Amino acid sequence: MESSTRRTRFNEKAAEIHPAKTQKYSSGTGLRTSRNSMDFACPVTFAGHNRDVCSSRGWPVQIAFYCVLIAGLMPYLWTLVAKVRGRRFDNANVRTWQAGLTGLPLRAHAAHLNSFEAFPLFAAAVIVASLTGADRGRVDMLSVAFISLRLLFGILYLADKATLRSVVWLAGMVCVVMIFLSGHSHG
Repeated sequence: MESSTRRTRFNEKAAEIHPAKTQKYSSGTGLRTSRNSMDFACPVTFAGHNRDVCSSRGWPVQIAFYCVLIAGLMPYLWTLVAKVRGRRFDNANVRTWQAGLTGLPLRAHAAHLNSFEAFPLFAAAVIVASLTGADRGRVDMLSVAFISLRLLFGILYLADKATLRSVVWLAGMVCVVMIFLSGHSHG
């Protein structure tokens, strides 16, 4: 009963904030945006409140979440480069194999490690932006920019372009900070 009352209050508050964009759907348990016929209700609960975390176009996940997946898998791209371009990979003695890398394979391994270092802050920023109601289009755009910059960063690492690589790294970190702060400046 208490959950139902909270949900009703949440729906009423949302309707006050965005009267043209919301309407109670038939069961009265959530909100539905009314922009087009592809819209649907996505009653996901955070701390006892329904919150539309699904895209208004019917996609259950925003592009930024796919970017988090890509960023999480990106280190393995650089490991693959190190394994293909380096001396014969020794799965029985991985650390010894890594210690013997030089040139491009060593730089690929360094890009691999740096990708792991960049991932947590990016993932946290996307989650925070999503939970704080940041503009999805902005977060998606910044996330795609981050992924693009990280790919360029890895390529520049392989090409041994240290100064340019550092500038690209900094641009990627600026994207992360902007994603993180975009939820705080919304509304």
